[in-house]
Amino acid sequence: MQHVMPAGRLSGWLVRVGGAALAFGTLEVALTIGLSDVTSIGPTTLRLGALVAGALIAPTRFARWLWFTAIAAMMALLVILYTPLVERPALSLLRADAAGAPADAIVVYSGAMTDAGEIGDIALSRLVSALEDAQRLSMRDVVVSVQSRVIEGRVVTTEQDQTRLVALLGGGITLHTVTNVRNTHDESLAFAALARTRGWTRLRATTDPLHARRACETLEATGVSVMCAPSTPRQVTFSRLGTPGARLVVTRAALHEAVGLLVYKLRGWL
Repeated sequence: MQHVMPAGRLSGWLVRVGGAALAFGTLEVALTIGLSDVTSIGPTTLRLGALVAGALIAPTRFARWLWFTAIAAMMALLVILYTPLVERPALSLLRADAAGAPADAIVVYSGAMTDAGEIGDIALSRLVSALEDAQRLSMRDVVVSVQSRVIEGRVVTTEQDQTRLVALLGGGITLHTVTNVRNTHDESLAFAALARTRGWTRLRATTDPLHARRACETLEATGVSVMCAPSTPRQVTFSRLGTPGARLVVTRAALHEAVGLLVYKLRGWL
């Protein structure tokens, strides 16, 4: 005899599936805006959480909030893509000091790395800009932070790749490294410690434009004099944020930095 699920029970499951799907779709919009970057939670974890939350909330009296959240997320995305409203708040995070101000050394903040030990696009852009400045200003000392990761039981670092790039692009440059750093705060402490060891009193700090304010203020909090020198942006041109893609890239980075600044202030790092 074939078992037939009661209509009420079937409709209950359909409600849960619908709620999970709606929450999942809302999350995808939020991920597009930059939720994972802001929270530092992986997309997979967020997606699983959205599915479970949507399924649990859908049969309750709070189900309407799933729709409100979905509509709000879509409206936020449309505002970011098709209006200039996000441009001024995002650009307010930029910091660039006098381009030719003297300094004893250039410190370069790191970025992501590959499993092969190569630096990622953002880190490469920062390093290239720093080497360009070193050549233009006749500066000899450049400091990079070495990233590391355990891959299949062995430690892989970016030091070899960074050394190779400096040899190729930075003729006459003396490369210094700091290690065991995990974030901007660690890097700033390491740069400051090296500066004290070397007798440097003023550092030229290079990182991408929207990260510059947090990086430079964190380095200044160590007591070192800082000249903030943002790298050349290669994803967008900040003076021309006229396309949806450019506004989305800048918004994602700005949200990440705004949260980062808040966290650093709460921790007393600024």
